[in-house]
Amino acid sequence: MDLEASEMAIRAASHRIGGRLLEKLLNADGRGYQGTAVDGGKGHGARFVEYRDKTLITVMSPVDVSRAYYYCERCGDGIIPKDVALTSWTPASVLGCGA
Repeated sequence: MDLEASEMAIRAASHRIGGRLLEKLLNADGRGYQGTAVDGGKGHGARFVEYRDKTLITVMSPVDVSRAYYYCERCGDGIIPKDVALTSWTPASVLGCGA
């Protein structure tokens, strides 16, 4: 029995399983949909257009995240509220620490 090969196979499988669980967690919020329109931040609204997918590279494995995309015709800006939420994640915030 090759112990190193067995350990590597178990580690790879654990990363795949962890990646799938993380993917489900990240997509459990209704894909970031916040209604037919959101505040564009400049005093006018951005309307929902579609869902857009993005692959995130994580420590465990790549994960696919689906995000609601909004567009403001007035200023020409695209808005993805879920991206703002994801960039505010830190190890401390995920664990519920007060950091």
